Amino acid sequence: MNFTSLNHLKTDCFLLNIWLPFYMKSIIVVLGVFIFSIFVEGFIRIIVLFYHKTEFTFWGVSSLPSPGWAVALVIASLLIYWLSGMLVVTATMYSPKKHLLSLGMLLLLLKGSEVLQTYSIEPMWYLIMILSSPFIGLYLAYYTHSKIHEKNS
Repeated sequence: MNFTSLNHLKTDCFLLNIWLPFYMKSIIVVLGVFIFSIFVEGFIRIIVLFYHKTEFTFWGVSSLPSPGWAVALVIASLLIYWLSGMLVVTATMYSPKKHLLSLGMLLLLLKGSEVLQTYSIEPMWYLIMILSSPFIGLYLAYYTHSKIHEKNS
């Protein structure tokens, strides 16, 4: 495939102020936002667990002090995935569905491994929520992005 014919699709990304071919920007942005979402979700869990001085576990809700904290972590993860989706569609500026699906597949692999490791210990509602929360958050980001573009058109 001749990538020089695709030069008209180059966009200036505010996260990467260098000229890269558009496919490189896509890969870098999706992977960067994936790492960002893992970091922020883990950081929130660390704050909650250190606040309550409980044993640190990166996954699951069985170590949390009360079910209210589990619900708070699920809501926080929804917000993280919405923010991650908004970062992806803002930074790539074209084909938001493709980029959000790429990010969603990476998050599905991560959350699927979490379910496989904790399905015998964690409650079923939590397992369902951790598998669905990335897609709910990313869909809300796509919906927000499309409404903003619809309003500005």
